[in-house]
Amino acid sequence: MTDHRTTLKDIAAVVGVSARAISAALNGTGRVSPEVRTRIQQVAKEMHYRPNILARGLVQNKTFLLGAVFPYANVSFFNDIISGIEERCTQMEYDLLLGNANLLDDKDEHPALMRMINRGVDGILCSPDYREIGLFRQLEKEGPATIQVMTRIPDSSLPFVGVDNKKGGLIATTYLIELGHQNIGFLTAKRCHYAEIEDRYSGYLKALIQSGIQLDTDAYTQTSDLTVEGGKEAAAQLLRRNPNLTAIFAPTDFAAVGAIRACLEAGRRIPQDVSVIGFDDLSLAEHQVVYPLTTIAQPKREVGLAAFDSLSKMLAGEQPPDVTMSPELKIRSTTGPNEH
Repeated sequence: MTDHRTTLKDIAAVVGVSARAISAALNGTGRVSPEVRTRIQQVAKEMHYRPNILARGLVQNKTFLLGAVFPYANVSFFNDIISGIEERCTQMEYDLLLGNANLLDDKDEHPALMRMINRGVDGILCSPDYREIGLFRQLEKEGPATIQVMTRIPDSSLPFVGVDNKKGGLIATTYLIELGHQNIGFLTAKRCHYAEIEDRYSGYLKALIQSGIQLDTDAYTQTSDLTVEGGKEAAAQLLRRNPNLTAIFAPTDFAAVGAIRACLEAGRRIPQDVSVIGFDDLSLAEHQVVYPLTTIAQPKREVGLAAFDSLSKMLAGEQPPDVTMSPELKIRSTTGPNEH
């Protein structure tokens, strides 16, 4: 004997209205009085009504399935963005198919994107990989609806939701300058086409120029893979080349933690001898036991929410505008006045 699944007709029999009125009330469509809508929702809850997504999808020609592809989707930065997307998915009764691309291990996005396209997702939210420009050009022409999140393909018509990295770099460096620092090191990215890091570096340069600081930036920059170990190695090289260095701007929190370790191993105190600032505001930044990290916080959850909202507009036939959010300075224990 199979369990009976509550239908719209079952609810209609209890409330005393048509099944069409029940559908309109539960979907937020049609003309139903607030009192009747409230009664319908209450009865639906009491009867454990579950909408038939497959049937609704056939009627509306949708799968109610979205795809999300991000590099390092298992780390806290993208986890927070994905949490915002999932929050909206729950509210709007969508399911989410998640794909992971580890760019450091040379795993590009193509397999995950093709899996989602072949599954017939209604839309895709992703952080584009420059190696997949051809595929994204195809998505622009043929769909499904796609939102670029945090990174973007040059000259793409696909809507973008992300953060102003140039402003973040400017905020971070200006703060260090206000503390009296002038000999400020910067950890650049080894990987080419890392536009977010290039933008943060542009903000760093802009702050130096605006403050009238003449610095040999070639001498005060060092390439890194921006991991903890990579940040440690790069910062150690900077300190050896520039004994007068008093501050380091690491454009990721992982690299900043590595830079702190390099300073301590070199006998430099944090922040009395060297101030260190990161970027992202990962959970590890605030919860460093001895050295809670000063950093530039990105509104990660809000980016996820906004990305879903932009995709919803695309699915409704609109062309949503790009959304660029402002980052925010989080002052903690790893920065202080220049005492030298």
